Amino acid sequence: MKKRIVSFLLAVCLVAGLCSVLGTQASAYSTDYPNTHVNTGDQRTDVVQIAQTQVGYAEDPGTKYGAWWQNVTGSSYNFTDAAWCVMFTHWCMDQAGCTAGYSGLSAESSSLLRQYRDGKNGNAAYAFGSGYMPRPGDLIFVGTSSTSGTYTDHVGLIVSVSGDTITTIEGNYSDKVSYSSYSLSTGRRTGSLRSIIYFGVPAYTNDTTTPGFNGPVVTEPEDPETPSTGINYTTKVTAVLNVRASASTTASVLYSLSNGTEVTIVDEADGNNGHRWGKLSSGGWICLYYTTAGDAGSGTTTTSPETPSETPTETPITSYEGTVSCDVLNVRANPGTSAVTSGTLYRGQKVTITATSTAGGLDWGKLSSGGWVATKYITRTETPAETPTTPETPPSTTVDISGTVTASVLNVRNAPGTGTVVGALYKGNTVQITETKDVDGKTWGKTSAGWISMDYVKTTGTETPTTPETPSAGTACTVTSDVVNVRSGAGTNNAVTTTVTKGTSLTIVETTTVSGSLWGRMTTGGWICLQYTSYGSGATAPETPTAPESPSGGSTSGTVTASVLNVRSTPGTGTVIGACYKGQSVTITETQTVDGTVWGKTSAGWISMDYVSTGSTGSTETGTTGSTYTVTGSVVNIRTGAGTGNPVATTVTKGTSVTIVSTATASDGTSWGQLASGGWISMDYVG
Repeated sequence: MKKRIVSFLLAVCLVAGLCSVLGTQASAYSTDYPNTHVNTGDQRTDVVQIAQTQVGYAEDPGTKYGAWWQNVTGSSYNFTDAAWCVMFTHWCMDQAGCTAGYSGLSAESSSLLRQYRDGKNGNAAYAFGSGYMPRPGDLIFVGTSSTSGTYTDHVGLIVSVSGDTITTIEGNYSDKVSYSSYSLSTGRRTGSLRSIIYFGVPAYTNDTTTPGFNGPVVTEPEDPETPSTGINYTTKVTAVLNVRASASTTASVLYSLSNGTEVTIVDEADGNNGHRWGKLSSGGWICLYYTTAGDAGSGTTTTSPETPSETPTETPITSYEGTVSCDVLNVRANPGTSAVTSGTLYRGQKVTITATSTAGGLDWGKLSSGGWVATKYITRTETPAETPTTPETPPSTTVDISGTVTASVLNVRNAPGTGTVVGALYKGNTVQITETKDVDGKTWGKTSAGWISMDYVKTTGTETPTTPETPSAGTACTVTSDVVNVRSGAGTNNAVTTTVTKGTSLTIVETTTVSGSLWGRMTTGGWICLQYTSYGSGATAPETPTAPESPSGGSTSGTVTASVLNVRSTPGTGTVIGACYKGQSVTITETQTVDGTVWGKTSAGWISMDYVSTGSTGSTETGTTGSTYTVTGSVVNIRTGAGTGNPVATTVTKGTSVTIVSTATASDGTSWGQLASGGWISMDYVG
């Protein structure tokens, strides 16, 4: 980056006047892209909106985010010219009012991750692959895996999660604030070997969104009750000394310490220059040769203070039941963190403690199954004073109700109420409720996967009649229209879950009439308008609806004209659930006017028609066939519009086939092609 070149010149410059000029240049930065967002009080949503106002900001040669951070921390270090991905996210949180997300935290990505993992300020972190479902407003910690492990060196802010794609806004991405995208299933950045290592969850005030998990939560593979090292001492720096990301002279320089600075060393390692290195309590590594400790460091690593000098005394007790209260808990052969690990327990598991002991300042409990655990991570089960002869069972009702999930992420539990989370459902999923129970004033519904809260289910059916219909027989029919929508319930006001094409065989197990049209529920799930099938051939034809259900008619094609256009869950002030970009093609299937603004419904949600250039209404637009080209550059940007001034939406690699449907000339005279899949590519890099 430009700032690194300037730093090098400052180090070797011998002319005082030249140093002064370069020092002025190194402190320069742009104040472009002011925050124009007005906060709503929902910090998670506000921080995303604020980040979107900054897309396109570039180093000049420093950044306003670094200048802000230097002012907030009162540091003498020149953060204006430092790597700024973390400071950008901190700035966005400051603008949204989320002080817990940055106050007292590090501006270096690996140190920030450590603080999030430690739960500082109420923040949290979940490893990629742990089952945590990321949400807009979360952070991503990015790195590259190798044989020597994984090192986190970059941070981004999630702005949307749609299907298998995580869209982010990142500071210091090609020296700008830019969009990027990652695979939700693999964590891999589009067109890159870099991957998401952790998700960070800032402690937003009054956060109303619900975190979800696809599987068991797994924390970092560290012992939850064990300190990382027994080393902890202070020493003084004896020269101007670089602080590096790891114990090596080739590692990146984080900042510098002046002669006489007192530091705290919490770990040691042998460096690549033949000297002993020490890890600072504030993060980063220094060469101990240039400190009062010297190469000897702390000497021989001391035994962990938790290690007793002799075998701890075991005290038998009246056994009691308990539950593991941390994500991962080591089971050890004997009391003490120095004992061999013999197994692992997980949050929510039940245990029986039969004896106790004290080692290294911790209380330990002996398991009835063998082994010892730190009892600070065991929540004791309270025994009721009196056990009723017949435990009260919440009343249940057998039902058969169809419904649609309305929450972004809805936990599935093994029992109604506070049962263990065994899975998750997502907004728009269709569910079949077979039983309901009221627990603590809330109604829970039983599905084939487990129990869910009915507060987040829109029901579309009723209780089973006395003599239920036999669904096994059904009525066979065939789709007669080219393409027909399958919806979550009967009627066009329900969400489209999929489509079927002409000639598809169906079995209808239930029918109902909505707005004069006959609808049928299929054995495979979902409802279809039977007017577009052979159902009931020979009988009286159903009344023709005013607006045909076949998606091939009544739609409007259009193109997004705004740089970034919010996609909302409902027209008007609905929750932002995604985004469209300039030049992207959309199909509008329905419109509504709210507060004087016309909103259009797409397959992804509702968008303002003020920022859409529409075509004619009628049958589905065929579109231009276009010409096929092959990408000739190694990695080529796909932008939201023609010209390098538009944001990068994604990238393609050499050899990829693309279809160009139209071309345009940018203001700098370069030729650009619009892809059939959306976005623009420079014609200089296709052939």
